[in-house]
Amino acid sequence: MKVIQKITFLLALIIASLFFIYTLSFSTGWALGQWFVDFFREAQIVNKIIYQWGLWAVVVTALNLVFNTHTNRRFFIPNYLFIALSIGILVGGGWKLMTLIPPIKAMYLELNPELLNIISTINFSTPGTEIFELGMMIAIVLFVQAGLILFVTIWKIVTQLIRAKAKRTARKEATSWTNVH
Repeated sequence: MKVIQKITFLLALIIASLFFIYTLSFSTGWALGQWFVDFFREAQIVNKIIYQWGLWAVVVTALNLVFNTHTNRRFFIPNYLFIALSIGILVGGGWKLMTLIPPIKAMYLELNPELLNIISTINFSTPGTEIFELGMMIAIVLFVQAGLILFVTIWKIVTQLIRAKAKRTARKEATSWTNVH
């Protein structure tokens, strides 16, 4: 259990970091694309929103490690707080990607191909929709990671309850044995 717990929370930080890096590179391919006024403006709005979610994902998943959620045998209130925040932010970030990326992709596909080629060449890239597909894959990974954190947390709670019950039972037996003799 301890290894799975450690891997889960370290993986959460790695995935949150990848999400954050994705937000930094989201609009790189059309960074000089002010000529695409509507698309550029909408892409910047999306980029700012997902950037904030990515930044908070890194901060909160890092706080899980600061409060030893990855190693504690027993969880305390701060652990549960940061676990809940991590799950919420990972799901929220995935949801934002799933809802904001498709409309931007649709706008991108409607752009003038010749002008898009020029902008892409200026930005040392090639026109393509890979960044949008990558965003959708990252969204799925964020959902899976949130589910994994939830699973490990429930497993941890059940383990703690079983351990506590075993201690109470052992204490009762020890007390009853000393009272009999």
